[in-house]
Order: sequence, then C-alpha cells, then structure tokens
Amino acid sequence: MHESGWLADLVVVFAVAVAVALLFARLRLPAVTGFLVAGVLVGPGGLALVESTERISTLAEIGVVLLLFTVGLELSLDHLRRLWRPVAVGGTLQVVLTGLAGFAAARLLGFAEPSAVLAAFLVAMSSTAIVLRALAARGETEAPHGRLVVGVLIFQDLCVVPMMLALPMLAGAGGGALAALEVAGKAVAVVAGTLVLGRFAVPWLLRRVAAQGSREVLLLTVVLVSAGTLWATAQTGLSMALGAFLAGVVVAGTPFGRQAISDALPLRDIFLSLFFVSVGMLLDVATVAERPLLVLGLALALLAGKALLAGAAALVLRMPVRAAVLAGVALAQVGEFSFVLLTAGTGLGLIDAESARVFLAAAVVTMLVTPPVIALSPRLAAGAARMGALGRLLGVRSVDESPEAHRRLEGHVILAGFGTGGRMIADALRELELPYMVVDLNAESVRRAEADGLPAYYGDVTSAEVLRLSGLERAAAFVLVLSDPGATRRAVEVAHGVAPRVPILARCRFAGEVEDLRRRGATLVVPAEVESSVEVLAGLLRLRGVPRNVIDARIEAARAAAGPLERRLTVPPTARPDLGDLLRQVRLESYLVGAADWAAGKSILESQIRSATGASVAALRRAGKLQSNPPADERFAAGDIVYLIGTGEEVARAADWLAGGPGRAAAPPSAGVPPAR
Repeated sequence: MHESGWLADLVVVFAVAVAVALLFARLRLPAVTGFLVAGVLVGPGGLALVESTERISTLAEIGVVLLLFTVGLELSLDHLRRLWRPVAVGGTLQVVLTGLAGFAAARLLGFAEPSAVLAAFLVAMSSTAIVLRALAARGETEAPHGRLVVGVLIFQDLCVVPMMLALPMLAGAGGGALAALEVAGKAVAVVAGTLVLGRFAVPWLLRRVAAQGSREVLLLTVVLVSAGTLWATAQTGLSMALGAFLAGVVVAGTPFGRQAISDALPLRDIFLSLFFVSVGMLLDVATVAERPLLVLGLALALLAGKALLAGAAALVLRMPVRAAVLAGVALAQVGEFSFVLLTAGTGLGLIDAESARVFLAAAVVTMLVTPPVIALSPRLAAGAARMGALGRLLGVRSVDESPEAHRRLEGHVILAGFGTGGRMIADALRELELPYMVVDLNAESVRRAEADGLPAYYGDVTSAEVLRLSGLERAAAFVLVLSDPGATRRAVEVAHGVAPRVPILARCRFAGEVEDLRRRGATLVVPAEVESSVEVLAGLLRLRGVPRNVIDARIEAARAAAGPLERRLTVPPTARPDLGDLLRQVRLESYLVGAADWAAGKSILESQIRSATGASVAALRRAGKLQSNPPADERFAAGDIVYLIGTGEEVARAADWLAGGPGRAAAPPSAGVPPAR
C-alpha cells in the first residue's frame, strides 16, 4: 500500500484540481488561481488530503523546468540578443531597487544586517511560472511590457546562484569570496559555452540526425541535448529552471524548435498544474488565522511596493506608462525561488522560524492574488487617464494640453500608435490634407512626431477620458496600430462604448484575434499574419508568371481558408523581360481566357477591346509560345494568356470586358498596386 501512496496522492490532487478549476471557469476566474486554491485545500494547512507533499513538490519542479524550456524554445539566440536591454538594464534596476527597499524595511523592523540582506534577496524574486503562464494566456509575451517582464525574470534566475553562494558568507559559515568567484566563473563559462554550442554544434548535429529520417532518433537527440545542458548548468550550481531555459534557447536555434514545442507543451501543462497546486500547499492557514493582519498587511506591502518599484524601473527605460503599470503589476508577487532562499536562510540561522512562517504565508498570498490582479491590470493602467504632469516631465504634450483648434476638430482621424505603420498612415493623411491627430504612450515616438510638425500627443487610448479629449465622438475614424494586443482589445472596447457610431480600424497579429476584436466593436480588423502571407504568395505567383486573374482566384481561395477579411489584395506588377521595358505611366497585366468567357472565339477586332476599354493587346501566349503584337483578326481561345497594356483603370476594364463583354460593369482598379517597372 505504501508503494502506491504517491499514486493515491496524485489522484487526490488531480481530482480536487479539476473540480476547483471547473468551478473557477464557471466564475470566469483564472485557472491558475483555481490550482493554487486546490493546493490550499489538499495541503497540510487545509484538509490534509495528501500524505506526502514532498512527492508532489518533486513532480512540480518538472513543471517549472518544462515551462522555462518552452520559453527558451520561443527565444532563439537572435531573439535573446534583442532582449539584452530588458535583461541587463531592466533586470538590474528591478532587482537592485526592490532589494534595497527590502533591506531598508528589514532594518527598520529591527533585523540584523545579514538577515536584512536575506530579506532583500527574498523580495527581489518574482514568480516565473505564474507570470509567464498569465502573459502567455493573454497573448502578451511579445508586447512591450511582456518583453520587459521576460527579461527581468531571466535576470532574476541568473541572480539565484550568487544569492545562494552569498548566504553561507552572511551566516559566517565559510566558503569565502574566492570560492564564490570560482563557482561564478564556472557558471559564466558554462552559459557562454552552451550558447556557442547552440549557435554552431547543435544545429549541425540535429541536421545530421534528421537526415537519417527517423523521428524517434531525432526526438531522443533533442532530449539528449536538453538533458546535457541541464546537467552542465547543474554542475556549477545554476538552477534547473535556468538550465532548462538555456536548453530551449539552444534547440530554438535549429529548424526543429517548433516540433520540440509541440512535443513539450502537453507535458508542460500537466506538470505545471502540479506546481501551482504545490505552491498552494505551502500556505499555513493556521498562521494566517493567528496573525491575519500581519500576514495580509505584509502581502499588501509586498504587492504595492514591488509593483511601484518595477514600474519605476520600466519608466527609467522610457517605456510607456501603460507598459510600466502592466509590468509592475506582473512582477509584484514573491517568486518560487524565494522559497529556496528562505529554506536555506532558515537552515543557516539567518531568520527565525516564526518570521519565516509569516513571510511564507504572505508570499503564497501574493501568488494567489496575482492571476486575477494581472487580469485586472489593463483597467488599472487605464486609470492614468490624464497625464499632463507626466507628459511635461517627459518633454511631450498630453492630450489635455492640445491647442483649441485640435480640440474642436470634426471629421478627423484619431491614430493610436506611431511606429512604422502609424507613420505610413500619418504621412498619407497629411499628403491628402485629411485632418488627424496621433495619440501614443511612447514618449519617444510622440517627441519625434512633434519634431516633424505632426499633431501628436501623449495619452492612453485605453482611457475613455483621453478618447473624449481627442474628440472621438466627432471623429471620422479611430485607427489602432499598436504593438500591444491587450491594449488594442481594451481600446476597441472602450472606444466602442464612447462613440458606437465611429468606425474602428484595428491591426492585430494573428487571424485568431479578428473575431474577438469584432465582437468588442471593431469595424475593420487586419491581421498581419494573413496579410504578410498573402503578399508573399502574390509575389511568388507573379514571379512565376502566373496570370493576374489566376493569382486573384488563388488569393481569394487562401483568404476564404483564413476566414472573412475585408482587405483587397495588392498584387505586385507583372515583370516580363521578354516583353521589354514598359513606360512607367502604364501597366502591364495578364489575363487567362476561360472557355466560358465572352471573348472566347472572338477576334481582337470583333471584341472592340481597344475602343471599349482604352487598353491594347500587347501580346498573346498560346501553348507556351509568345506572340507579340498579334494581328486584329487573331481570335481568343480558351487557355490563351492575353497581355494587356494601358493605365490601371484601362487594364481593369479590359479584364472585365474579356470576361463578360458589354453586359458586365467595369471594376475599379485594385488599390495600392504599384506601377509596372
């Protein structure tokens, strides 16, 4: 019976976790919070349904390892290089600021200096598992605040090793600075070596294995590389979580990273759920009941203090206020590595058992409330509606400081976001002399726009007050080209509530986001994922010489498969070296004659295409042979490729004429197609 005890514990844990998670789903609360509550129920501080919490904790560690492995899989070496600023600068600022605050608070409470340093270590950590799970669920890992949070969490994991090495020295237990430097040097060498192997050796090895055609051997090789990375990092005292992250980064640099993600995701989700349950088990309900004001007060102080300091670090990096608020809230809880540091510090006598229990209870409370707080954080960020003082501090104008003429604008376009896409739209509106104003939370973007003489203002478009100050009720359209999907969703919802009749045009990243934005009130949603693929497909087919109407048909089929989209295709101009150079003011388009087309069987003269449309037949390709300047008595046949030359409108009318003759209305030219070169 004893041998099956671990299995009985797992059955109890999963049964309670499923029941609580289903209840939380009905209440529309985050599943992670449900798992944490399930842990409180089955743990020793609750109903004590689990015989051995150590077994569950051991399995739960696998969840954290798999989480960091999949995070690494999504961050190749090139991507990681772009994260250096959030990791190095953002991470340093957050850890140092939070650590100093923790040290000062501990000293004010009467703790000795070594204990105060331990307190600084404890409060500096945030929960990698909870935060990354929450960001991934909201699709915000690649948002500006998401990149900062990921960078800070990576830096925190790197800090665990020197913190663990420092504890014995703080307790006077020996080790010495020289030994610590030796271990730190080994850690740096292992990390650097791992990244070098990930750039050169591992891709070569996996390509050789993949060439053998055995999926099983390839999967085992990926496991070998990952396990080897974990072992190498463990030899220097680095955490398994950091080792798993490095292993993921190594595999991500190969063509097999996406397959590794799909293989790891199911196991990750199972074991990560166990991790959240194991954290809930740590909550000592008796300690909370005995000293509720102390535990809850400490938890509140930790959440508020860490959120403010992490947000301040984001502002130092000149991030938008919204991103700073979201990052601060995401990093406000105490992390799982704090438990490791607390256990080690208690064993070394750096903190007494009673203080450790109180801190542990408060830390678990911060983790319990983190998922719902993160879910509410967009509304908290929108609370900073009028930011005139902050705008002046950053050297830009806020919306409420706009000139009287801009406050009275009517029929104008409000453009949210001033990156590459926003700049293109603003330039077009300016050239067409259409009234508009730019509203953005990125002070640098606003400052550049102001320097160019554009009507740009500092403001949060997720705030109803900012939208009203921008004159949304009188606007002709509200255009969103933001890089933060969460901000886009919130802005669409708020704008639709403020001015339901104003069209809302939004850009999103993925096709799966289109319907959600439409439900929130967007009039037109353009997914970058689909549009970029459409442009690549159009360019490829044109490069291969496929006729224009066939390209249109293929694109329509692709769009139908992707879902209903409202944007017309931009097809690159035909480039046919065998037809010679064409004048810039005319366009060359090809048309495939179908058996049911009106022109099939008629001669060029009988079709009257020149007099009816203004376009000319420049050439005809039949059975692979090109005939330039075909005679007037040449008859069109099914399968012919007709090359039409004229202006954009003329060739569009000619294509319609060939298809339907005089009874078919001419279609307008496709917008945005560049002239032939």
